[in-house]
Amino acid sequence: MNWRGLFCLLAGLFISVPASAKLADTIELDQAGFTRLVTDFLAVELGKGACVELETSTSLLFGSADEGCHNRLETTALYAVYVSAPDVIDLKLEKIARQIAADLKAIEQPLSTEQLVSVLRGANSVQSYLSGEKNAVIRPFAGDMVEVLMIDRGDRLEFATEADLAALKLDAPTAFETGRAQLKSHLGQIAGQTMHQVSLQSSSAGLGSGIPLLSGACAADATNAYWYVFDRNLVMKADETNAVAVANLLRLVNQARADKTAYSETVLLCQSGRWAIRKQNGEIHFASASDTLR
Repeated sequence: MNWRGLFCLLAGLFISVPASAKLADTIELDQAGFTRLVTDFLAVELGKGACVELETSTSLLFGSADEGCHNRLETTALYAVYVSAPDVIDLKLEKIARQIAADLKAIEQPLSTEQLVSVLRGANSVQSYLSGEKNAVIRPFAGDMVEVLMIDRGDRLEFATEADLAALKLDAPTAFETGRAQLKSHLGQIAGQTMHQVSLQSSSAGLGSGIPLLSGACAADATNAYWYVFDRNLVMKADETNAVAVANLLRLVNQARADKTAYSETVLLCQSGRWAIRKQNGEIHFASASDTLR
């Protein structure tokens, strides 16, 4: 965890929020008194699993109880907010406490193979994760759809990187197969409804785009159906034999394309256990042995 980077992120939390009543109700403090109070506040909020210490009149140190207080939080900017808008300072501090707590929890929770899951993403949505330190683990799926390996931290999802796989001593093919096999146990509750005869499905864990990757979704005995990944957590499905449902699904996709809000350009077809792409002209392209469809 890059804590300096974290607090660049936390600076972005300084936006207008409703009033609270803790620091806001105190007699106006000077910078040193404010820093002491923030130190005490974070120590209480983070609990015994964290280390929080006053450093100077304008800074405090924090970290995990095991590793010690090796990270610095400057309070000058926070104090300026306290002076200029005291009614918003409490909720800002609560947000910071929650963020620190979440990241300390992530540090305490070592990476494990059991956290790997596979999902589908539109290629355009992952371009920024394909280079540099992020270097996410991604492979082509169909059309502009890619399969992405994620780490399910419970409270958030992270892109798995090549460094993560090296730490787990896994190669990419093995990791993807593991991610697919474990997806079902990570999905949580699948919410489904029907709109204009089109089936809509999402996941309570935010992994809905992975539903087409489930082992039975495109098995040889599965119902032939068109699929469309509408966004990161919603997939649409229409049985191939239901002409009305198929027409309605395609109408929704074409409207998203026209509005330039389409998450993907690719409509998938599962037929007799094989994935194919439905092109915009209606042609169906099945994968050959050398194609990337899986």
